[in-house]
Amino acid sequence: MTAATDSTFHDDRPETWEYEDPEYAVVPWAVRGPNRLTVKLSLWWLAIMATYGPTDIDYEYPGLNT
Repeated sequence: MTAATDSTFHDDRPETWEYEDPEYAVVPWAVRGPNRLTVKLSLWWLAIMATYGPTDIDYEYPGLNT
């Protein structure tokens, strides 16, 4: 394990940080049926997305509709 001081990236200038509103999708509790985004399907998909690709926290992500 490397120490935190070994990192070459330091983003310590908050005046250069950009802020964008978070994206979200509304999934009503009562939605049911095939080809519909349900609450259970949404939670499953979030778990799948969390295990895919790099696990780094990033400053930019693709849109929800991509």
